[in-house]
Amino acid sequence: MVEGAVTSELSPHCYRVDTTELTFAEARTACHRAGGHLVTISSQQENDFIEELHDGEHWIGATDGRPDTMPGAGPYTWVVEEAFDYSDWEDGQPNAYETNCPEQGDESDCFEHCAFQTDDGDWNDRSCWHTIASICEWDIAAADGAAGSAP
Repeated sequence: MVEGAVTSELSPHCYRVDTTELTFAEARTACHRAGGHLVTISSQQENDFIEELHDGEHWIGATDGRPDTMPGAGPYTWVVEEAFDYSDWEDGQPNAYETNCPEQGDESDCFEHCAFQTDDGDWNDRSCWHTIASICEWDIAAADGAAGSAP
């Protein structure tokens, strides 16, 4: 198993919280380098388990794949080829809310296209360049083979 990861009897996965505040892309890359991926959530039970792992906001592996400057929310998918059959969006989310682009000062022409789990366990969208904690996930069988190589 991956060092520092925890398991749940509800799923064949193990999970590890990374409290380092990273952008969505940085979090995705960090999970990939460790042999996993940003967490994907397929049930209310798994959603509740993930919420309990970290008391705060954290990236989950869902995005609509649109660039920061594109308005409107597209269909969300997981960062791995897995059915997007479950979601726990807050009311009115995802909404691709318009925000200020960090490199353009007060110019408001960036939009929210990446998903995070709130400290209440439901989901919201946020600009992908925002920095928050993240949770990585591994299949237990794959994690057992990568145990010696994970950071």
